[in-house]
Amino acid sequence: MSSLFLIGTLAGSRVAVSSDQIESVVRIGDFVEVPGCSNAIAGLFALRSRVLTLIDCNYVVTALQQNCSHSALALVAEIGGCHYGFLVEKIEEVTVIDDDFRNQAIDPAENWAPFVSEIIRYDNQMLMVVDLEKLLTEPMSLAA
Repeated sequence: MSSLFLIGTLAGSRVAVSSDQIESVVRIGDFVEVPGCSNAIAGLFALRSRVLTLIDCNYVVTALQQNCSHSALALVAEIGGCHYGFLVEKIEEVTVIDDDFRNQAIDPAENWAPFVSEIIRYDNQMLMVVDLEKLLTEPMSLAA
């Protein structure tokens, strides 16, 4: 069996995200910062007549804010009935990964561990599979 993954760069690392989690990939236009909210939230932006919260994945993983600009890339996902944009630095491709190349027994680096569901082998490299829902819920649980 095999699964479809998006390969890209998030928080300075080459990672994979299951296509099941992604509604679309967009270039954000204008966005508005929200004063007083968590640094994990880069701001709000409009997409197809909806307002989405823009998550700064770099901040969530490294505690360093990403320089977000007009035309930045974001993965759009619906989590808990709400739509979010997750900032990414680069999108390489969408590819099929055979289950033989998936491994849940490898531990990622400590700062990535809360956000990684498994490791895959792709292009002669081990890539972390990032769970977008964990990128959203982990910082919120720390704030509670």
